[in-house]
Amino acid sequence: YLCKDGRWLRLHTNFAHHRAGVLALLEAGPEAAARELAAPRTSPMTIGAASAAQWTRDAVAAALRREWTAAEFEEAATRHGLVVAMMRSEREFWEEHPQGQAVRALFEQNGKCPITIERIDDGSPAVAFPAYDKGAKTGAMPLEGIRVMDLTRIIAAPVGTRTLATYGADVLRLSSPNLPDIDVLVKDGSRGKRSAFVDLETPTGREDFTRLLRGTDVFVQSYRPGALDRFGFDQASCVALRPGLVHATLCAYSHVGPWAQKRGFDSLVQCATGFNLDEAREYARYEHAVKGGDPAAFNVDDSQLAPRAFPVQAL
Repeated sequence: YLCKDGRWLRLHTNFAHHRAGVLALLEAGPEAAARELAAPRTSPMTIGAASAAQWTRDAVAAALRREWTAAEFEEAATRHGLVVAMMRSEREFWEEHPQGQAVRALFEQNGKCPITIERIDDGSPAVAFPAYDKGAKTGAMPLEGIRVMDLTRIIAAPVGTRTLATYGADVLRLSSPNLPDIDVLVKDGSRGKRSAFVDLETPTGREDFTRLLRGTDVFVQSYRPGALDRFGFDQASCVALRPGLVHATLCAYSHVGPWAQKRGFDSLVQCATGFNLDEAREYARYEHAVKGGDPAAFNVDDSQLAPRAFPVQAL
């Protein structure tokens, strides 16, 4: 969506509560949102069904174009727990934005590796995978005998745990009965896995979760950093319950920096970090060449480009 300052926003409204929050923010307007920023909410704003029904796609576009700058709406939406990102260039995010600077610093700290790897066990000798242990059956899959607790959602992390299942791991997908899902993504990302619900809001759910955790080898979660802490399942507590546990976390904008708690998905991260603008620029160059122009001599102002998704997102 184009905003009044000529900058673009990407909104994620696939879930009903995210859509309702965006519409409630639009209905409140920038002045009301600005007053609330001093005391940010911990959950999205809400809107009545009758009011929400009046917000068509055209109405949303008109309100953003008329009343909001992209940065203002992104900031207000972030404070209200919504999933919104302003399109930035690579330079704007990685060199100028505090979140990009924080991730770059972490990247350098990790030896130019995007993954932080830390030994968190008690130093006991390593134990061989069951499939490679003496006496393992011939033809065993590489990860056969490894148990994985899978607390992942949508695409990126579920594909990772699906890969573990493909290599023979016993993967149990756990989700909350209180959270919405996208059916087609659950089906695609859950192949080869078992699936169950556990409600960590209840004592019984936390007891079941603890029992499962004591018997697992790998714990993978893709909620925001610290999201499980309030239930008593932070990394240290998980390792205390299951010494030697491999604990893996994937989050949208990293576990460091001012956006560590910002909700996001791959498409939003692409928009915020420069991918969508780079793709828009290259696609414009491609169209120029198709029409007979010289792609090497092609030049376009970034302000004239609408976001385009990175093609690999569709894979």
